[in-house]
Amino acid sequence: MSASGILEEQTKKIHKTLYSDFKKSVPETDLMEIFVVTTELNHAISHLKRWMKPKQVSPTVSEEVSCDALRVLLVYGKVKMQAR
Repeated sequence: MSASGILEEQTKKIHKTLYSDFKKSVPETDLMEIFVVTTELNHAISHLKRWMKPKQVSPTVSEEVSCDALRVLLVYGKVKMQAR
């Protein structure tokens, strides 16, 4: 099941929990919570292929640069610093 499908499936539970914990109404929860998460999910899904493509790096960084699905950047190797 997709992340947005899980969110849709759990919407009533989210409404109930946020009302009992914070007294948030259904429209407020939809606007301030559900809509924001759905928008972020759609943005991430639509850009994931581009974010995961290998990238050229500047010559000051050697070795390997990799990016995982969580948008975490790892740099392996030495960084050459230029003297000023």
